[in-house]
Amino acid sequence: MIAEDEKTQMTESMKSLEELNDMPINSISDVLKKNGESGTHSIIDILEIDETDVLHQSGKISEASLLEMFSTLKPTKQQVQSKEMELESYRGRWLCTFLIVYLDDKPHEYFFTGYSGD
Repeated sequence: MIAEDEKTQMTESMKSLEELNDMPINSISDVLKKNGESGTHSIIDILEIDETDVLHQSGKISEASLLEMFSTLKPTKQQVQSKEMELESYRGRWLCTFLIVYLDDKPHEYFFTGYSGD
């Protein structure tokens, strides 16, 4: 049997969820608030990206990992696409990894990957 105070808590929680569902979305902050711990499953869940190659922070892939995965420090788009799944799981959930993609041995674009949300 559920105690009366537990019923009250459940009712209040459900009201809060209903309010969030009815909340108008006018900004990225609104989206983040509405989705809460479930995340948006997009890059906006990543609040900070740094030049670090430390695995437990969002940042670039290490030079050692670039060499291990691609045998070069300047991977092409085709090489990066062939390793998308491996790159996606390079860090844990709620973190992203980025690297520079090269064309004709020159920086051409950034590649971001990772996963957020539950």
